[in-house]
Amino acid sequence: MLDAKEHKDDKHRFLKFECKLCNYYWDAPELSEVDNCVYRTDFTMRAENLQVDPECVNDPTLARRQDVICKHCGHHEAVNYTQPTKDRMKLIFVCTACK
Repeated sequence: MLDAKEHKDDKHRFLKFECKLCNYYWDAPELSEVDNCVYRTDFTMRAENLQVDPECVNDPTLARRQDVICKHCGHHEAVNYTQPTKDRMKLIFVCTACK
């Protein structure tokens, strides 16, 4: 398995993939984000499957807003948090009265 190592020259920095056992190395292609990606985490699958827990209104660590009016019951207090999706960040409000 080759480990990614950053090397510094007098003028620039570059990426090499090196073997710890035999000192074989492979120069990473320049300007290739796909080939030079060492690790990537995809949060979109987790975020899209997120379900709102109605008991989150009892969580004292979540932010609360007094200026949001619930469409269902007309109450004016809600707990809010963010939910990341593939192309944007959603702001979720949960009414403290009807949940």
